[in-house]
Amino acid sequence: MLIGSATWSQVLIIGVVGTALNYLLGDLVILRASSNTVASIIDGLVAAILAYAVMEGWGAVVTRDFWAILLFGVLVAGFEFYFHNYLEKSEEVEP
Repeated sequence: MLIGSATWSQVLIIGVVGTALNYLLGDLVILRASSNTVASIIDGLVAAILAYAVMEGWGAVVTRDFWAILLFGVLVAGFEFYFHNYLEKSEEVEP
C-alpha cells in the first residue's frame, strides 16, 4: 500500500489469502518436497500473482503498480527464505 495504489481492503485480502496459500502450498507441500530456495521463490511468485489478480479484479491500473508488485514478491520470497531457515532449525516447530 505504501509503494503502490492498493487500498486497505486489497491489502487485507492479499495478506489473508496470500498467507493461507503460501502456508498450504509453499510450507506444507513444496518445502517438504524440495529445497528452501525453491519454496521461497514459489512463495514470492504466489504472492506477486495474487497481488496482481486482486489489483486486476478490482479494476486498478496494474501497469503502474508492476514494480510495486514485483518488489512485493521479492520481499515475500526473501522473508520466506529466512523464515524457512528458522523453522528448520527451531526445536519448537515440528519438521
